[in-house]
Amino acid sequence: MVMVPHNYTTLWGKRIGYMGYIPAEINVSNFIESYRNIGYSIETAISDIIDNSIAAKASEIQINMILHDEKTCSPRIMILDNGFGMDNEELIQAMHLACHSPLEKRNPEDLGRFGLGLKSASFSQCKLLTVISRKKGCITCAKAWDIDHVRNYGKLEIEDCPVSEYEDLLPYETGTVVIWDRIDRVNLSPKDSEQKNKEHWNLIRNKIYNHIAITYGAFKENISFFFNGNQIRLWDPFCLDKEETILLADEYIAIGNDRIRVRPYILPLGIDETEGSQRELGKTLNDMQGFYIYRNNRLILYGTWLGLPKLSNKEAYRLARIKIDIGNSMDELWQIDIKKENAVCPPSITDRLLSYANKARQESSNKFRKRGKTLQRKSNSQYEPSYLWTYGINKDKKPYFEINRKNPVIKGFIDTLDSKQHENFLFLLKCFENYLPIMSILEQETLSDEKYFTNEASDISDKEIKLLFTETINQEIKNGVNRNKALQKCLQTEPFSQYPHLFIDEYKEAFPS
Repeated sequence: MVMVPHNYTTLWGKRIGYMGYIPAEINVSNFIESYRNIGYSIETAISDIIDNSIAAKASEIQINMILHDEKTCSPRIMILDNGFGMDNEELIQAMHLACHSPLEKRNPEDLGRFGLGLKSASFSQCKLLTVISRKKGCITCAKAWDIDHVRNYGKLEIEDCPVSEYEDLLPYETGTVVIWDRIDRVNLSPKDSEQKNKEHWNLIRNKIYNHIAITYGAFKENISFFFNGNQIRLWDPFCLDKEETILLADEYIAIGNDRIRVRPYILPLGIDETEGSQRELGKTLNDMQGFYIYRNNRLILYGTWLGLPKLSNKEAYRLARIKIDIGNSMDELWQIDIKKENAVCPPSITDRLLSYANKARQESSNKFRKRGKTLQRKSNSQYEPSYLWTYGINKDKKPYFEINRKNPVIKGFIDTLDSKQHENFLFLLKCFENYLPIMSILEQETLSDEKYFTNEASDISDKEIKLLFTETINQEIKNGVNRNKALQKCLQTEPFSQYPHLFIDEYKEAFPS
């Protein structure tokens, strides 16, 4: 056997050259600019700072945003906490880039991972980062990173700041203040009017407020969050304060020495369509169904089916939300990124999660199917339910389905048509009935992995249902029906009979207790 020295490489047994090490110099100015472009949004950047405050055992966290700071004459953002703070050496260490390895074992409650959060999040939004901290029994200390200084001198240097200039900004006995000055990544322009910049700043503030309310909802019993002096109302996506919320299971999936906790919830039927959605950046309840991934109680990902096979959003499943709790020891397994806003489901637990998802979706759909029955039983209406489709037996003694021409919604529409439109519409209904793809429906029912088959081709919004209800009531009254009778009749009519929760508050007299 021929022994080849470690500093040689061979090709088919022949020595082809010396392999040494070449120093790789770093262009500091280019590096810091690339470092600033990791991809944080302003709300995820602020969350990274908040994570450090939570790790420092803070019970109070403040976020203050100022469009025109008197001292700097520019926007300023400050994140303050009353955590245990840092002494001078600890602050210097915290200001170093990559001060912790993602591979080292950490406190199970630690929300960080790479030791980059404070710097990468801050640099992504501002050119001047200042941190002031005070630890029990220690003097206040202050350090800063100035991006312009790094660019101009090509050196990665931390500035030792005069504490007297900043000490008054920390109102707590112990704690930390993170200050962002020379903010340059929020699209404010001196060319725009003051009013336009103010409106844009307010949009940014709302986005940050909403993000904090969503991300840290699980901490509402232990931490108070304040935004420009006002306490943030943290959001609970599982409506645990409502008695009607159902917990289907509380189970664990073991992976090595770690465990994943899975808790599927079914939300109440009567939940307001706008509840929470204003904080969810305009998303509807239908958008929010699916898995909610929490890492040490901090929300990472929400309103997703994680790309699991044959799972997609449908109106009947909008009550299903599944909470998944993981620890920081699973970061690599779930591929948690530096911004802590993405996660990938480990293939080893896909089948288990798929099973939980299908069960929750089934329960949500069952709840929708039953939602009209309870309230209908309370009604004293003299009218029989009026369905959109009716079932019968034709002259050849074969079963068939047809659209119910006597349904008030159908009849009300027909009454608005002229004779030619009336004739054409009835012909169109016959086409729908005679060419209903019965065999294809049966085939899909057989092939579907779901326990039932639905025909939710498109969403029907609550607003559309209410508008149609009002129009149908008005048409009944126009046809000479007493308003109270028209009301009771329409409440027994499909599709309205499937949405009693939309009408019970406005028409309580139709739902006697």
